[in-house]
Amino acid sequence: MAGTAWVADADVLAPVVDMDEAVYGVQAKSRCYDYRVLRHWIAGARRGDTEPLIENLPGFPDNLSAGLGGRFWLALILPRNKLLDQLSDAPLARTMIQRLPTFFRPQAVAYGHVVAIDGTGKVLASLQDPGGTYRLTTGALERGTISMLVVW
Repeated sequence: MAGTAWVADADVLAPVVDMDEAVYGVQAKSRCYDYRVLRHWIAGARRGDTEPLIENLPGFPDNLSAGLGGRFWLALILPRNKLLDQLSDAPLARTMIQRLPTFFRPQAVAYGHVVAIDGTGKVLASLQDPGGTYRLTTGALERGTISMLVVW
C-alpha cells in the first residue's frame, strides 16, 4: 500500500496514487456549491495542507475514481443552476427555496457529464450528454479497455 491512499467519497473508495513523491488524497465534495475538487496532502512535506485541485466546474461534483495513466474521472451530477449561483452567499434564501413545494423549486436539468483530469487538475477529457440520456451521472470507471458510467 506504500504510495497509495484510499479516499472515501460517499460510498466509493478511489485509489489515489503518489504522483510527486508525496501521497495525497483527492476530495470530490466540499460544499457542493463551491464547484471544485480539493486535494488534501496526507504525507510528505505538505502533510495537512488542503488546496483546490480544480475549480469553477460547470456542475456539481460527485464521485471521483482513478482511471488509467494517472487520470481521475469526476462525475458532475447536475449542471450549475444560475439561481443557486446567485444565492451562493445567501444561505437563508437557499433554505427558504428548498422548503417551497416541489413544483415551485428550480428543476434539475437532465445533463450527463464526466470529466477526466490529471493530478494537477488539468482537464484531459470532457464527455457530455446534453440530451440527458445519461442524466444524474454519479461516476465513471475505467478498467482496461472497458469504461462504464454510473447513473442514478
